[in-house]
Amino acid sequence: MISRIVDVCHELALRQLVEEEWLACEATLTTAIDIEHGDEQLWRMRILTAYARHNRAAVEEAISRLFAQLEVFDCPPEPETIDFLSRLDEGAP
Repeated sequence: MISRIVDVCHELALRQLVEEEWLACEATLTTAIDIEHGDEQLWRMRILTAYARHNRAAVEEAISRLFAQLEVFDCPPEPETIDFLSRLDEGAP
């Protein structure tokens, strides 16, 4: 059941992202992340949404929370996350 809810949230967030409904997308992703803390794809979308809103504080907060979660799970970030964050630093998410 949890994976279905997260899948629906992911799909909704993608649609909101395409429609540039940033605040709705952030709310959807926050809900999904509250359910599935360790899903890095959700975290990357959350960071991208904050970046698209030009909200640097939200970007930094999401990155910090992501790495705190990874520390709890005692695992390194996925290669996709490392690549995403490096492209984000370069200004091209």
